[in-house]
Amino acid sequence: MPVPDRAYGEAALWRIPAVLAGGTALLWVTLGVTLAQVKIGDHGIGVPIIWPFAAEPRVRTAEMQLASQNTSAAKKTFAEAAAVLRREPISVAAARVAALSAGAYGDGGTSRRLLAYAEKLSRRDLGTQVGLIEYAAADGNLPVALRHYDTALRTGENAAQLLLPVLIEASHSPQVAKPLAQILSRQPRWRVRFAFSLVTSHPWAPTFTPLLIAARLNIADPVEHDLLTRAVDGLVQQNAVANAAQLYEQATGSRLANMVRNGDFSAEDRVPPFDWNIADEPGLGAIKGPIDTAPYRNALSLNADPGRSGVVASQLTILRAGRYHIRFLAGATSSSGQPEVSLTCSGANSPLFRLAFPVSNKPRQVEADFAIPSDCSSQWFTIKAATSIDATREVAGTPWITDINVIPA
Repeated sequence: MPVPDRAYGEAALWRIPAVLAGGTALLWVTLGVTLAQVKIGDHGIGVPIIWPFAAEPRVRTAEMQLASQNTSAAKKTFAEAAAVLRREPISVAAARVAALSAGAYGDGGTSRRLLAYAEKLSRRDLGTQVGLIEYAAADGNLPVALRHYDTALRTGENAAQLLLPVLIEASHSPQVAKPLAQILSRQPRWRVRFAFSLVTSHPWAPTFTPLLIAARLNIADPVEHDLLTRAVDGLVQQNAVANAAQLYEQATGSRLANMVRNGDFSAEDRVPPFDWNIADEPGLGAIKGPIDTAPYRNALSLNADPGRSGVVASQLTILRAGRYHIRFLAGATSSSGQPEVSLTCSGANSPLFRLAFPVSNKPRQVEADFAIPSDCSSQWFTIKAATSIDATREVAGTPWITDINVIPA
């Protein structure tokens, strides 16, 4: 029987704390031991950083007993922690361990109060935040749990390794994704790490796009730009073109509808496939830049070695159903190898149109009318190069194209 989104998302959100805490009061201290082991694995600096009482032989013994779910050991550890806390009232570790120990032998009220006190001493203590997450889970309080996730994830790498997989899994649920998006919109420093985990996880979920939009990836930052490109491409690969377009428009501030972008090849292609994806292979490719043989500032020059042909530039367009007119300029095309442009509905085989470059040494304009059917919500605009063997030297230079423009007819 399928699990409802809300139940699935909330169950996922509690999974790591529940696993670490064991779902029982006795395993609260196991949580402390587990976190200590995480610290050891990351930095090799030993248990006392997370579990400061392990330095004393009596408490070390108690710690091992607690890992075995021994209630009397939990009470003994609580007494040791409380003694340290009386001597050092500002010891976050002492407050946390006392709280975990109290929870382990069933005194939830004392455990909660001590965790709240530990958080007042420091919001950067990971064990305290995970304990608070577990209590929020027990109360079924999703907003409070997410607030503590946010606080915990600000503490460093350990928290990200421990908690991000939980958030990624839980974010499939709209009930989790909506408040999580609100947190991401505040631009916490872990948002890029979260976005990376989200982008590299599969399968894609409908809730992912609002989360990435909330994270507001910065296209000017190389790392975030790469994430944005991967996210858009991943959504397109999953046939979620509308979501990909929404993410593209939010990140770039540009509209996609009813146009071919950068038709004069003068701008940077920032986020393929909505911007040009230009091939650069040995013997087959294209280059943007000025043309020496024509008075046009920029164009796309096509190259195909003998025996080679294929798509050298492509762009995903979103032309609404209706009639359109296309025009472009092309030149330096011989009769032995004519490049062509075409437009094909996504997922279809037959193009809506296919137009060959005119055979000419001079710039020539090509124009045509075409129609977008109602079941064609997105299209691939492609430019294909072909081998030119021009023994008669009827043209000079390499084939080129520019000033591509699509307008409603």
